[in-house]
Amino acid sequence: MGILCNGTQIEIEHNNFFENDTSILFSRAYYATPSNPKINENNFFQLSGYAIKLDAWTTSGNVDAENNYWNSQNIDALIYDKHDLPALENEVIYIPIENNVFPNAGA
Repeated sequence: MGILCNGTQIEIEHNNFFENDTSILFSRAYYATPSNPKINENNFFQLSGYAIKLDAWTTSGNVDAENNYWNSQNIDALIYDKHDLPALENEVIYIPIENNVFPNAGA
């Protein structure tokens, strides 16, 4: 796993994600409020697993994952949200997509 979001509002930016089972996991603990970070200017090179995965009651609205570079042609397969399990209620918004790799990500 790459990043675990548990009651955070921070921005997740300028990272490179490769072949993780889950690169960004939204999880919930009884003492944490829902997360709602902005996921921006990252490079997702992975072709399997989940780039972003939501669990139940983990976000306070849809997740903003616009303006990231995706190496995959099938981004929906890399995201687990309400389209995979309607009870999750929220989705990951990833359009618009960046066409070029962010050269300074991960530096």
